[in-house]
Amino acid sequence: MVWRSFSIPVAGLLGPMIILATVLRNWHGWAAAPFWLDDIAAGLFVFCAAIFAYRDQGSIRGRLVTGALGASVAVLWASLFEVPMGLHPKPDEWSAFPSVALFATVAAFITSLVGFAISLPSKRPPVLGTRPEKKKARR
Repeated sequence: MVWRSFSIPVAGLLGPMIILATVLRNWHGWAAAPFWLDDIAAGLFVFCAAIFAYRDQGSIRGRLVTGALGASVAVLWASLFEVPMGLHPKPDEWSAFPSVALFATVAAFITSLVGFAISLPSKRPPVLGTRPEKKKARR
């Protein structure tokens, strides 16, 4: 799939964007560590996977980008519900920029979802991270 090669630049930009959204979300009052460490770990995982895939565009490295983007989708999905679930009682108490933080989190989630979708392999000619189909022997 031609779109699959675009998943690496998406991942390279998304990693710092996830970390920035985490910092904006927790600007004034950092919650318990598990609620923000997973966001930072996902951002670093996505960014490192993009760096590895830039260096060597083999099959394993392309799949690492897909896995990192899938992990970031899951982490950001959970982060969208921190306020409604009561982890941060009032937006003004935990973030200096509540609307910007929400926008950054939603944008990072949508970018992760799109990046994950375009990084999946298909039956089309091989691109980054896919193996060519084996030739069938003629009889």
